[in-house]
Amino acid sequence: MAVSPTITKPQLPRPVAVVKGSTWTDIWNGIATLSKQNQNLVQYLQTYLTHVYNWLVPPKVDVSVVVPPYTINATDSFIAATGGQINLPQSSGSGRVITIKNIDPASAGVLITPDGTDMIDGGTTYLLGPEFEVVSLVDGQVGQWWIL
Repeated sequence: MAVSPTITKPQLPRPVAVVKGSTWTDIWNGIATLSKQNQNLVQYLQTYLTHVYNWLVPPKVDVSVVVPPYTINATDSFIAATGGQINLPQSSGSGRVITIKNIDPASAGVLITPDGTDMIDGGTTYLLGPEFEVVSLVDGQVGQWWIL
């Protein structure tokens, strides 16, 4: 009969000043007793881990289900559209990403039209094909939307 090894939960080492106590208040009070150099290290690690977390865990996306014709507003990031025309805002080079998906089973497509003289990868419009086709556009530079 095989003996299974005991698995223990890994524990992160705590500074001596933080060993006692189990609440966040205890931990923060313990950090306050650390040297300034160690406090800076704790703050650096907290910032670094926050950036890693934000990179690994994508933010929640707000979905707008629209019936064209529709002009994208400042808060839109994901548009689910039935057949028709979607108008992009003026490009500025902000790096903003807008994703558009066709959800209409009966439509021939969704026509994406940039503002004024703006272009989409060098074209004046972009036709998003039948149901379930999707495109992501980035505001690449003034006058240019780029397809990702």
